[in-house]
Amino acid sequence: MSDPARSLHLSARVPSRGALIYAMVLMALIQVVNYMDRLIIAGLVDPIKRDLGLSDTEIGLLTGLVFSLFYASAGIPLARLADKTSRRSIITWSMVVWGTMTAVGAAAQNFLQLALARVGVAIGEAGCVPAAHAMISDLFPPQKRASAIALFSAGAPIGVFLALALGGWVAQAYGWRATLFFAGAASLAVAALVALTLREPPRGAADGVHVVPDQSSFLEAAKRLLLIPSYRHLLVALALGVFTSYGISNWLPSYFIRSFGVTQAQAGIIVGSAAGLAMAAGMVVGGFIGDWLARRGLRWLLWQSVFTNLVTVPIYATAFLAKTPEVAGLMTFLASFVGAVGQGPAMASVQNSVPPSLRATAASFLLFSTAIVGLGAGSLAIGMLSDALTPMYGKDALRYSLLLAIPVVLWVAVHTWLASRTIERDAMLATKNPGDIQREGT
Repeated sequence: MSDPARSLHLSARVPSRGALIYAMVLMALIQVVNYMDRLIIAGLVDPIKRDLGLSDTEIGLLTGLVFSLFYASAGIPLARLADKTSRRSIITWSMVVWGTMTAVGAAAQNFLQLALARVGVAIGEAGCVPAAHAMISDLFPPQKRASAIALFSAGAPIGVFLALALGGWVAQAYGWRATLFFAGAASLAVAALVALTLREPPRGAADGVHVVPDQSSFLEAAKRLLLIPSYRHLLVALALGVFTSYGISNWLPSYFIRSFGVTQAQAGIIVGSAAGLAMAAGMVVGGFIGDWLARRGLRWLLWQSVFTNLVTVPIYATAFLAKTPEVAGLMTFLASFVGAVGQGPAMASVQNSVPPSLRATAASFLLFSTAIVGLGAGSLAIGMLSDALTPMYGKDALRYSLLLAIPVVLWVAVHTWLASRTIERDAMLATKNPGDIQREGT
């Protein structure tokens, strides 16, 4: 690179501290409305079920498979586009689509109409996280990436809190249709802010390299990524993790309503605090712990995740065997916090393990696996188990179907540990690909 070009690139790739803080706050806000619109149905399960005459299996389809199939299918082509073009534009238009379709869902009169609206939400949301992860990874170096991605990810549980707690309150006061409309409008407002104020960093900036936008075919990109051992294990681990976390989150409000007789608003506050505020706090704490551990080596990030997964198993079991809503709520809060402590480091490890030119694509493959295995199968499996166990256990059927999902977390821990065995080597090789990288000064 010539000296003038190199100087221009260096100045462009070093944002001020204020610019970094603003970018991360806005990124977190994007994730807030992303998950608020995604999980809003979970806080409205019972009123929608009564109004539209749906079964638990149909609700499981709406919150799981119907959403996840289209979310997974649209994610990869949108991520490939993000690796080739403007990631900010992909995020902005994705928000416009999902915000509009969330609001459109307020007019649904039957299962099919609501399902079609959720398909639109899924397609829109598919373009957000891969592009966002790629941008964040170009703002922060590997040793600070865990906290940055954790701060972004912390927007997700805050969105869950708003969907469940605030959504439950609005639904009780104004109905589920008004709740969907206002949730969609919030996303459109944030989309305008992104389009007007968010700046895009150069690819590879935080790694000290200049990256040519990836122009390889889908199959070539897939082959390069799937040859990375730690990345393969993280795909499995995070997909199975979402199977439990997303599946459980979708059914927690109904669990408290059915097993303990609390109101819709009370369930929203209990679950929103646990699945929302506790997870947000856990992600932030875990991210900074991860940055500290990463100084010892990147494998420590994954060991952190292994430990937190193992600890959540007995805590969740206690929550679903509890006899009072107070104990169940406290244990759910604690499990959400502990589980979230390992999430940011695991997500950062995905970005650390792959070449900078393929980061959005790598994130999309991850979201594909989590969507199919986690978002689709998790919520649907719990719903089907609940229907199957109802003749035997009545209103407590959901309690036992949630309990049966917990052992999957042990499987998550195994694959996370396997990923830790090669992450150091894979991260080193990720920034040594001569096909798409120039080091500064060359």
